[in-house]
Amino acid sequence: MKPKQNIVLSNNFHKEKAVVTLRFDFDQEVINRIKTLKGAKWSATKKCWYFIKEDFHLQDLFEAIRSLIDILNSNCRLNYELIFIMIEK
Repeated sequence: MKPKQNIVLSNNFHKEKAVVTLRFDFDQEVINRIKTLKGAKWSATKKCWYFIKEDFHLQDLFEAIRSLIDILNSNCRLNYELIFIMIEK
């Protein structure tokens, strides 16, 4: 069984634009799912995946990750706590 995978979403800025970043340990299955999402981009400088904030849809990410939960034997956890803390301020 694979180790638990944590995917952490947070608000950030990249190239002077508001973005939502996704950080997680390398896992090709997760990367392949992220790549299917419209607007997903890799930042070599920040070393994470990101979306322009105004184009990001949390529901789309949930849909892409949902099928991974079975693949990863329920060891996938999506942490979006930081994004909501930033939105509420």
